Amino acid sequence: METTALEMKVSDFLAQKRIAVAGVSRDNRRHPTGNLIYRRLKKTGHEVFAVNPHMQTFEGDHCLSRSAINPGRG
Repeated sequence: METTALEMKVSDFLAQKRIAVAGVSRDNRRHPTGNLIYRRLKKTGHEVFAVNPHMQTFEGDHCLSRSAINPGRG
């Protein structure tokens, strides 16, 4: 079976050890996607950084603001 370009990009992305996840939320019922991605990446051994400018922590981990990820933007 031939590997597609998308599969290669996903594989390259997941090969990263440190990944920031924007969109984690206190309200898992209304906004579950960021939380799910964060938990899955953490479960698979990635060093995951939660990004939400309105929260200080997420599941006991420090939450970063958008500007902490990219200092050139605010």
